[in-house]
Amino acid sequence: MPKSVALFEKAGYLAVLLGIASGFINYPVAMKVPGATLGMFVTTFVISISLEVLLIWLIARKRKNWARWVWIVLIGVGTALAVLLSFVHPTQQNGVAGAVAYYLTYILSIASAMYLLRPDARAWFRQTPPDQ
Repeated sequence: MPKSVALFEKAGYLAVLLGIASGFINYPVAMKVPGATLGMFVTTFVISISLEVLLIWLIARKRKNWARWVWIVLIGVGTALAVLLSFVHPTQQNGVAGAVAYYLTYILSIASAMYLLRPDARAWFRQTPPDQ
């Protein structure tokens, strides 16, 4: 595994951990959204985290190029939507810790996607894995 993919994996899992922390820290604010329920919050949270972990594993350990592109697109679109929505509907984070966890999650996610676009990562995904 090239260095860029190893760095992607570390940044990706760290972003997941920070996302979990952000979810817990910012939960009280999220529940103030009209129509928000605990069940909806937990379901969305568990599905999102599970899909992120699955994609990271498929990319770093199973060398799935399609998963790499899904990750890059999801991070790009998700970040763009979060930025646009922050202008349309500014959300309050639950204090400084909530804001730091929230924004660091996005920064790490963007960094992880950028690692997947580096030359050594692109070359690694073009090669046929040895087990196929």
